[in-house]
Amino acid sequence: MWLGVFTTFLAFSFVFPFLPIFIGRDLHVAARSVPLWSGIVGGAAGAALAVTSPLWGMAADRWGRKGMLLRAMISGCILVALMGFSQNVYELAAIRFLQGGLTGIVAAATALVAAETPRPRVGWALGVLSSGIASGTAIGPFIGGLIGAAFGMRRTCIAAGVLLLLATIPVIVMVRERPLRNASEPSPPAIALLRSHPGAVRAVAVLVLIQGLIAFGYNSTQQLVVIRLLRLAPTNVATLTGIAFGLSGLAAAAAGIAYGRVAGRKGYRWTAIAGGLGFSASILVMAIAPSWTVVVGMMGVFGFLYGSLSPTASSMLGLEAPRAIQARVFGIGASSLAVGSSIGPISCGAIASATNPTIGLIVAASSALVIAGLMLTVGREPGTPALS
Repeated sequence: MWLGVFTTFLAFSFVFPFLPIFIGRDLHVAARSVPLWSGIVGGAAGAALAVTSPLWGMAADRWGRKGMLLRAMISGCILVALMGFSQNVYELAAIRFLQGGLTGIVAAATALVAAETPRPRVGWALGVLSSGIASGTAIGPFIGGLIGAAFGMRRTCIAAGVLLLLATIPVIVMVRERPLRNASEPSPPAIALLRSHPGAVRAVAVLVLIQGLIAFGYNSTQQLVVIRLLRLAPTNVATLTGIAFGLSGLAAAAAGIAYGRVAGRKGYRWTAIAGGLGFSASILVMAIAPSWTVVVGMMGVFGFLYGSLSPTASSMLGLEAPRAIQARVFGIGASSLAVGSSIGPISCGAIASATNPTIGLIVAASSALVIAGLMLTVGREPGTPALS
């Protein structure tokens, strides 16, 4: 699974960090409209994913999680390649919308790993999975930047599609899934959660909301950092974007392994609180940074904090959800992630177009601050009694 998601996000990262550049240079969108259209294109996939994720989660619980993962990967392969044939920004947004509706790779992979891992090791396993995602995200921008500079973004999209097809091979050949029990009559999520232990429904609701806020802050920041680099260093923006996103991904990969030790000593709840505070602070620094060097360097810090915060929330969600409905719970979580991924880039992109990227980043930082507040006031350690 690590190899599969590593290759998948290596391919995705060939393209997605450079979408604002693709929109401005290849699709000839006016510079003043690039932040807005970057937000629309970035959020289009999230809008569709928000609707379809719970449905794919239900299908996974009934018919198998491995099959849903392969469906998502093959769909991604086709649609990322098609992005290279976009003739205008409307076509690009439409392809991204279809991609969101038909993929959902993170939720599918997370549900499969969580279901097949002994519960005491769920946190560790999801951290390893997160490190695969982050490692691919780290290396992808370096390679994608080189391919884009040499052959153009259109051919880079096609190369990413081919690599996504190759990513299915280790999943098909090596991944095994236990037979599903009572697959023909799955229990309703709310009833199963209530039967598991007191307070689980409330805990899951808080974690689902937090996942949406993480996606809001993360995706908004990524697109606006590229806009900031376009203004701070326009001649070297492709190279600097690759370096910045590479540092972010490498740091996130390291955090995906290391966070488990911190959570084991301090608890998941306090790890999430500290991560939310640091996540917000790192975005704020990039919002007011006076030079591209600070922005690029801070992307490493931003990636490390995201790389610890995201698997912490996923691990808590997996520990709260019974195995029989884990895919559905992760599907609901993915829907929240998708809403955040959609609303964040669109709203912050619109704010940046109306004002400047700094204001948009401040809004993203505020959403990250709410994560810490929610976990402090109404969050709980998985498996403990609900807070009064």
